[in-house]
Amino acid sequence: MNFLKKMCLVALALLTLGLAACGGTPGESSQESSDPGGEVKPELKNIFVQPNFDYGFSIAYMSDKNWIDYNGAVDHTLSRWGINEEGSQDQINADTVYTEEGDFKVFQSPNGSKVLKVNNLTGAFYMEVNASVDYGERPRQNGESWPHLLFTQNYSLDEIPNLDKMSELRMQIDFDFLKFEDKMGSSANQGLHAAQFQWYVAIQNVNPQSPDYGDWFWLGLQFFDNRYTWCPQNLIVDGGKDTATGKAIYTLDMREVMGRQVVEEGGSYSVDYDILPHVKEALEELKTFEDLDTLRETELSDLQIFHTNIGWEMPGTYDAGIQVNSWNFVYRLAD
Repeated sequence: MNFLKKMCLVALALLTLGLAACGGTPGESSQESSDPGGEVKPELKNIFVQPNFDYGFSIAYMSDKNWIDYNGAVDHTLSRWGINEEGSQDQINADTVYTEEGDFKVFQSPNGSKVLKVNNLTGAFYMEVNASVDYGERPRQNGESWPHLLFTQNYSLDEIPNLDKMSELRMQIDFDFLKFEDKMGSSANQGLHAAQFQWYVAIQNVNPQSPDYGDWFWLGLQFFDNRYTWCPQNLIVDGGKDTATGKAIYTLDMREVMGRQVVEEGGSYSVDYDILPHVKEALEELKTFEDLDTLRETELSDLQIFHTNIGWEMPGTYDAGIQVNSWNFVYRLAD
C-alpha cells in the first residue's frame, strides 16, 4: 500500500530492542482514586519502566555507536528505552556531546536535523525534527523512507497483565507545541507528505491455545497531522516503506480524544484518555477487516501490550518541535 493512501496512515516499524528486566519494573509509581460513592478503587499502575530515562537509550537501525549514555555517565546496557532515527543520515548517537539547558540535557545531530532534550529529574523531553535538512530542496518521493524521531519501549511476556484483567488503560500526556514550519507550501501532495506527532502501542495475542497466537496490531493517538484538523478514527494496514510491519493500525478519533481542541503551534495540551474501550472496538472491527486477515479469533483475554512509541515521523519537508512536560501510561486492575 502506498504511504497515506488512506487517511492518516501511520507507518511505524517494530523495533528489535533488548527486553532485559533491569533498572526497575512497571508499577513503580501509582495512585489511588475514589468513585463518587466514596469507594476506593484499585491503584493506577504505571507501565513505563525508567520513566526519567535514567540509563540513556539504545538506538535502532544503527550498526555502530548505537546508544546514548550521557557521554559515559551511565551504563546504557541497563536502559529500557530506545530511539528510532530511521530515514535520516544525520543522527544523534554515542558520540553526540550534550549541552545543558537548565535541567535538560540537549543533544543535536551534526547537521541540525534533530534536537533532543531530556530531563532526568522529571522525565520531560523535547523532540524536534527539521526535515528540511534531510530533504533539502526536493520533496520526498513515493516509496522513499522518511525521518523519524521516536522514543520506544518493549515489554516481555507477563510484564503487564492481560487486557481483560484491567478496568482502565489510560494514556496521559501534557505537551507544548513549540515549533512548526511548513517548507513545502503548494508543492505538498497529501498522499506523500505530512508531519505527524503520535503515540502508539503494539498489542499481541499471547495465548498459545488461540489460532491467532503471536499476531498483533497497532493502536494509538495521532495528536498532530498537518493535513487534518483532527485525525478520524481509522483502521488501515501499515505500509509505505521497506521497514513497515504490514500489521493493522487502529487510530482513535482525535476530535473526541482532544475534546475538540485543535493541536497547533503555540498551544498547550493535556490528555488523560482511557483507550481500553477502543481496544475492544478495534477487536470487533478486525474480525471483519477486508484489507488484512488478522486476529479474527482473538478475545480481549488473549491480549497483552508488548511495545509503545512516541514522537515524530516526517514524510514531508516540515520542521517541528514538541515538548512533553509529563506523560504516563497507566492501568487499573479490575475488581
